[in-house]
Amino acid sequence: MKHSTLFFYTLTIATILCVSTPLHLRTAAAAPYSTQIALPEDAKARLGKGSINAIAYSPNGTRLAVSSTLGIWMYDTHSGEELEVFVARNADAAIMQTAPVSIGDIAFSPDGRTLASAGYDSVVRLWDAVTGEQKAIFTGHERSAIQIAFSPDGQTLASGGGYWDPTVRLWDISSGRQNAIFTGHESAITSLAFSPDGQTLASASNGNEVKMIRLWDTASKQQKAILTTHNAPVYSLTFSPDSRILISGEGYDRRTVRLWDVSSLQKKQTLPGHQGNVYSVVFSPDGQTLASGDSDGHVFLWDTVSWEQKASIAHTTDVQHIAFSPDGRTLAIANSAEVHLWDVVQAVPIRQLTKRLDAPLSVAFSPDGSTLASGSRDGSVQLWNVRKQQLITSLPAPPRLRYGSWGWHPWRVESIAFSPNGKMLATTGNYQVYLWERVPQQPGLQTPPTVQWCQTSVLTGHNNIVFTVAFSPDGSLIASGSGDRTVKIFDTESGQHKVTITHDRYVRSIAFSPDGTTLASGSDDGAIQLWDAVTGEQKSTLTGQSTWVTSLAFSPDGQVLASGGNWRDKSVMLWDVRTGTRKTTFTHTAELRSIVFSPDGHTLAGGGSDGAILLWDMQTKTRKRIYRGHAESITSMAFSPDGRTFASGSYDSTVVLWEFEPTVEVIP
Repeated sequence: MKHSTLFFYTLTIATILCVSTPLHLRTAAAAPYSTQIALPEDAKARLGKGSINAIAYSPNGTRLAVSSTLGIWMYDTHSGEELEVFVARNADAAIMQTAPVSIGDIAFSPDGRTLASAGYDSVVRLWDAVTGEQKAIFTGHERSAIQIAFSPDGQTLASGGGYWDPTVRLWDISSGRQNAIFTGHESAITSLAFSPDGQTLASASNGNEVKMIRLWDTASKQQKAILTTHNAPVYSLTFSPDSRILISGEGYDRRTVRLWDVSSLQKKQTLPGHQGNVYSVVFSPDGQTLASGDSDGHVFLWDTVSWEQKASIAHTTDVQHIAFSPDGRTLAIANSAEVHLWDVVQAVPIRQLTKRLDAPLSVAFSPDGSTLASGSRDGSVQLWNVRKQQLITSLPAPPRLRYGSWGWHPWRVESIAFSPNGKMLATTGNYQVYLWERVPQQPGLQTPPTVQWCQTSVLTGHNNIVFTVAFSPDGSLIASGSGDRTVKIFDTESGQHKVTITHDRYVRSIAFSPDGTTLASGSDDGAIQLWDAVTGEQKSTLTGQSTWVTSLAFSPDGQVLASGGNWRDKSVMLWDVRTGTRKTTFTHTAELRSIVFSPDGHTLAGGGSDGAILLWDMQTKTRKRIYRGHAESITSMAFSPDGRTFASGSYDSTVVLWEFEPTVEVIP
């Protein structure tokens, strides 16, 4: 039997950081995050609009298309107004009218009438660029299509597949027929580019051994050449206006812009200066300027005659996509969460076109059900008004960490929890647990009443990522589970560390029993341990989950413990807490990453890596419902205290609020 280790030391007091928010909502600030568009059945709101995958200017410069995990959003480039969203539905008839399809690369046709998109469902779509009507679909890729490019005459469309289908395909726009399949790449296609004369198509991929660019003859449909970059992955390609030079944006140890002579197939030179991966390279419409953007947040502007750097833009975050407006005066700069428009001549920002919610990794309702907290992949925490579906405020992320060649690494909020009285909020970040306290402020003569969320302390002691955090039911204890193979229990009031519990592998899930006497913990060795929550002494071990235990949940009466595994074990197991025996197993076709009981205990919800949410009836032990409204994996779920609202967070960078009818009325 394993034994706990007792330590006594104090918390780290952080510099007190407070975020004030009026008790009434600022609608203008909140509106960009919430949308009623493209809601699935039984959903009442969607918080967030999906992470950004690509951007493209219309040929006349009046619109900017932004592809995301929710669809394709259209913005007026002059006013910044959001015009509409084109939503792709999954081709599977069973989920066709519910789950949106994540869209990868997008491109306008040269005449501006058609917008092409590559879908992560393997479908290439053609849209009417004005009405959003879906005009045609091209199928043939396996699992996903991620890159897209129009030929200069607009008659041919090139598409590139993902990891499972590293092919490049050519499609005839008028007939919809597939004209050619180019093979040879060993990994996902990272970029496609037609030469302006239409004679050559360049494609790049990042194979396991050799990173390479392939050049294809568009007339003969044959490969012309291979350009080898060795260990430098290529993220972006573009041709010079005269088709003589191919530009590649590279990463890892190179982190440079490379020039290739198309006729001699030789490397001409490199443009140094980037400190991060070069994710995007693009020429200005007049061909006199090349822009390159990197993961360090820098955009360099190069003179295409001398190839000297003539200006630079210090962006606020990493740069993943850049695009020139057709008049060459404006540069759109985007990452996965936001799009900014910059004046190219003055190198100053014009406006922020959109701000997106980063992937919510954790969600939790306040005890009174009025507030939903979501912890994001970028380290920030959003607080939402549930009734109005609006953002109240954001708690800022700690400073980012430098993370090798990938740029700046955020302190992901893997877990989040309200104290039972609603006055405290615990959030995880890297090796630490942050405690925030809700402090109401009296109104002044000219100001409305406000609430301050102050970061009062930081709980330290872990030496690896903290995956999970939980308050005891009476709020006196805080427990945290970590990749350092331990669970640590702290006193909430003093912050004093009380107990350390050890596992053999990473601890990814913990849960207090409703009466607060027992703490359950699950680790990567498949074991579920039950501990005395006060002394840390081991009570029992539950075995049977064959792989990582990624989620745990006690039933409201404390008699049943539910556990979920990882991708190798696509099941939820129900355990009798008193006897330690397994009672029932629920299965799914995909990994179930989050599980939660409804407040009345009659329903168990499981969130899958396929974006589906499954509901099981605990009395009949049968599945009674499936919710489909997310394009990517479910990360976290929570029921409101009254059991009438259900929140789900996803890697598609949205939180969906669902209508839910409890079996019996629940009195909070």
